[in-house]
This record gives sequence, C-alpha cells and structure tokens, in this order.
Amino acid sequence: MMKVDPEHRLVQILKEQKIDCVATLPCDKAQAFLALVTQNFSEIPLTREADGFGICAGLVLAGRRPAMLIQNTGLGNAVTDIASLFQVYQLPLPVLVSWRGVYKETIEVQKNLGQKIPALLQALGVPHTVVEREEDLPLVSSAIEDAYRHQTVHAILLSPRLWEGSSFSPTPNEIRRKHRENEHPQTVAVKSRREVTGDELTRYGAIKLIMGAADQQIVIGHTGIPSKELFAIRDRPLNFYMLGSLGLATPIGIGLSMGQEREVWVLDGDGALLLNPNALFSLRMFGRSNLTVFAIDNASWGSTGNQVTPTLDYFDLELLARSCGIRNTHKVRNAAELQEALQVRGDGPRFIHFITAPGNANVPNVPLSPPEIKERFLAALRD
Repeated sequence: MMKVDPEHRLVQILKEQKIDCVATLPCDKAQAFLALVTQNFSEIPLTREADGFGICAGLVLAGRRPAMLIQNTGLGNAVTDIASLFQVYQLPLPVLVSWRGVYKETIEVQKNLGQKIPALLQALGVPHTVVEREEDLPLVSSAIEDAYRHQTVHAILLSPRLWEGSSFSPTPNEIRRKHRENEHPQTVAVKSRREVTGDELTRYGAIKLIMGAADQQIVIGHTGIPSKELFAIRDRPLNFYMLGSLGLATPIGIGLSMGQEREVWVLDGDGALLLNPNALFSLRMFGRSNLTVFAIDNASWGSTGNQVTPTLDYFDLELLARSCGIRNTHKVRNAAELQEALQVRGDGPRFIHFITAPGNANVPNVPLSPPEIKERFLAALRD
C-alpha cells in the first residue's frame, strides 16, 4: 500500500472531525500542509492572530466548527484573546500550532519563546498536545474532540520533525490562492472631515437611536461602558455583550455573519478600531452583506476616563475603511442621517461612521456572567 504523507493524513483527520473552516497565518515549517488547507477547506487567511480568534468565536457562536493554524509566536500575541474571550465565555477552538524554537531550530530568535510555549500554555490553563512523529497524528483527533466536548481552546503543537521525510511538495498553483476579482470597484464621494458642530449625540444617544431601529438583528456590544449602555438601553437575548478582548467586536461580528444568515450589527468604537485596525482588513476580505459595523466615534477612550484618541485630529475612520476597500460606507451624526444610511443596501459589509461627543451614561454593570450571556444568546439564535 502506498504510504500517505503526514500533510494529507492531517487533512483527512480534520475532515473526519468535521472541521469546516480554518483560519490561517503561514509558517515556513508548515507551508506544505498550509497548501493543502488552502485547497481542501474554507480558508480564512489572517493578517493578525487576534482577528482569527475573534472570527472563530463568531463562527462557533453561529454553529460552525472552525480550527486555526498559526505559528507558536502567534500564541504570544493571542494571550488576552484566549483568556478574556474563549476561556471566560467557554468557547471551543482547536489551534494547530507550528512549533518553532525546539527541534533543529537554526534561527536563534525563535528559541526563547518556542522553548517556553508548553509552560505558557500551562500557565494559561490551556490544554495542549505535542505531535512530533507521524505515529502521534491520532492524538490530533483526540485534541479536537476535547476542544469541542469541553468547550476549551486546545493547542496542538506540530513539531517540524513531523514533516521530515514527507514526499509531498506542493506546486506553485497549489500554494497560491485563486485571485479574487474586486467585487466593489466603484468610487463614491466621502465626507473626509470630522466637522464637529457642537450638537452631536453622546455614545449613549447614538446607541439609543441604533437600537430603536433594531428588529431581529444580532447586536454585538463592544468592551466596557458601550456594552453597559447597550444593556441599559435595550437588553435582549440577541445582544452579545463583550466584557473583554477590546478590538474583537468586529471580528466576532464577521464570524457570525459568515456562519449564519441573520443580520448582524456591531457596535464598535474609535479606540477599539485604532487598537485593532486589522479588523477592517478582515471586514473587507470576509464581511458579508448581512453585516453592519457602527463605528461610534467620540474621539475618546470612554471607559478609562475620556482620554483623547487620534480620531480627534489625525484619522478619519470612514476613510480608513475606504482605504481597506470597503465601499458601502457612511458618515452620520443624527437620526435622519442614520436612517438614510440604514436604507442603503449593497454587496459586501456596511460601515457607518457615527460621529458623537465624549461622555458616558451612569449605568450599572451588565448583571450577567459571560457563560450566561453566551447561553442566552445561543438559545435566541436557535429560536
């Protein structure tokens, strides 16, 4: 019988475990396996690990069964996302990790973090499985089953030793993804100035207007006071309140929009989008027409004392979205402009830049635990 190389065996294991999409960032040691992932799965090519965790969280909430493939340095970038999103909300995700820095490593800078990865995972309370040789591959099935059975992140450390002796060598056409045509090439006028008039609503007022227009949409409230204000204005089971992971509201919305057909509204903010502008790259690449992102821009870090953000003087979020290729964009300041923007449909996601004044409403904390938020939300999605 012809020997099957480890790359194809691993793809077969993922299929047997009903993995239906894989979020990826490349690694030199796993490039042949990545080529097969590209050919065999719905792939989500990332620009930052955090976006992958956010998108996968949304996909899980939508009932999909994702996995991730990243290099071990990416685990260092994603500590907060694992701890304050996946662990507190009890969300599952198998993470295939190309494990650098240990086996025959020739790049010195890879060794310091690579050798500490098991200890880092142990400190986080993240279960992990080491796969060094082909005979270890059945452990991957067990790790994926553990992730989804126990609602946990499970890291699968793939040693470069696994690929030694493999006869598989992808062709250039297998490595490259198919080029996507630009679906939205048109150019339209954009209001490129903040133009503060002095009569802007606060964020609370903006959320009140937005929720007054909401019907059966999923609504994601981003971290801190915005989620508290959303709860006070209109609590509903289809609201998903983020209590941590600043910068991942839009990626979670992207995953939810990809995984089901219901309309998704994300209440994001200027600070969060500046902290993670990669979310706009992902919005352009993966956002669907059932997704609207409201960038509520009060030019301040509202939850930490209203310190000024750079959108006051330097950056225009609508122009930033435009530069990422997002075409259905609007700048609004009041109810009439919001209603006009909500009437505009089109291909791809919608981005509404809502200019507001600084200030926080005096509202209590969301009186729900993260698991309670998740379970109530999932029950509403099933109805």
